Amino acid sequence: MTSKMLIIALLVLCQFPVKAQGPLLSLQNPEKLVIHSYMRGFQVIDSTVYPRDMYDTVYVQYVDSFVMYHFPVRVIDLSAEDGGPYKIVFEYFTFIKGQKNGLLFKDTSDFFLPLRKDVDSIINERGHANVIEEKGIKMISSEKGVGHTLTENYLPDVKRSEFTFDTFFLHYDSTLVNSNYTLGATLDSSRKSKLNGFVFSFNAYYSVNQKLSFPPRDISLKFTRLPFTDADAKLANQLIALFQKHQEKLR
Repeated sequence: MTSKMLIIALLVLCQFPVKAQGPLLSLQNPEKLVIHSYMRGFQVIDSTVYPRDMYDTVYVQYVDSFVMYHFPVRVIDLSAEDGGPYKIVFEYFTFIKGQKNGLLFKDTSDFFLPLRKDVDSIINERGHANVIEEKGIKMISSEKGVGHTLTENYLPDVKRSEFTFDTFFLHYDSTLVNSNYTLGATLDSSRKSKLNGFVFSFNAYYSVNQKLSFPPRDISLKFTRLPFTDADAKLANQLIALFQKHQEKLR
């Protein structure tokens, strides 16, 4: 085999997923969550306000001491027959609970070397690490819902600026109390439940500074638990194998 053919063969082999060695690390209490975020908002172009809705979906897997975030990435789909502008692919951020840094993988192959990332920074930036605290707010109602749910409605104690929300809702689900993920550990503990979603609402307003009228907008987030399937176990196995192979980058 010539050196050129050998290089081509190696490149092709590198694009296949890495297979983990052995069983999936005991698989004790594996968990998979989906985090949906939504913003009914707007954008300003040439002093004109246009409505704009934004969505995002992040998945999280927990297996033993490993945490794996699946971040969606929009890429231009040149092969789309229907002329779609982009397709969704995923990047995977894997780390061990309690560690400061983790590894970001472009996919589940070994073709791209992983990037070392600070856990807190990347989760704050891409993983919806929204910590809700009872500061600067006052509760106006608390209502039990269907089953194990609870909704609390709050107002800001002071309307500080046009960027301060007008009202917001906190949603709890006690069936998720043992979930690894949290939006507010203090609230989870005091309610003996799990804060699994919120909605911030802003009324329409006129901005004196920008001399523009802005429509109502909402910012919401909710997470739910999904079944942990054989496909999830296979993916987790691949990510753990990749992490173990490259974890020297964390030293």
